[in-house]
Amino acid sequence: MKKQWAAAAVLCFLLCLLPASVSAKIVLEPVYAVIPVEVAKDGTANEYQIHLKAADQDAPEAEKDVLTLKEGQTGEFRILFSEPGNFEYEIWEEDPKDPDIVPDTSQYLAAAAAFAEGEKLVPSVVIQKKESDNKADKVHFQNQGKPKPVTPQTGDRLAVFEWNLAAAAGLVGFLGTCLVYLVPKIRFQEKNPKRRKRR
Repeated sequence: MKKQWAAAAVLCFLLCLLPASVSAKIVLEPVYAVIPVEVAKDGTANEYQIHLKAADQDAPEAEKDVLTLKEGQTGEFRILFSEPGNFEYEIWEEDPKDPDIVPDTSQYLAAAAAFAEGEKLVPSVVIQKKESDNKADKVHFQNQGKPKPVTPQTGDRLAVFEWNLAAAAGLVGFLGTCLVYLVPKIRFQEKNPKRRKRR
């Protein structure tokens, strides 16, 4: 009996060393990891489709996986994290299939993550082009608009022709005036040659 009481006393002593209550699991407030995207001006006034795809199956989904941006516009992919994690996403621009546009075929990788610091989550985003070690502050696409050949309109060609015709008529009129003035003078000089002065 004494041994049982001794064992119980030891057990109570060990229990007293443990916390009086078990702390509840900390619930972290969700945060967004934001991937900025920019389509540079190209003078085409065209719209472009920017796609995002998770490289990991268990990665959290973005609010949108496709952005529609006009040239010169910016946007962003927003990914909600409710717990710590680090995932990779691929980003690219869909070919506009426009013969007057040279598309930017760059492909990007974005590592979106959330880290626990104390009782909160801290988002993080690292962006870089595929096959490149250089980090970027945003996903950037620079498309090129092909210069269109300038062809004169029907009205423009007619105006040029009329101007040339008027210029030619003016030149003919000027030459005619000169001839009217010079021919009689030449004939007069031929009929009345000047005599040489005697010394």
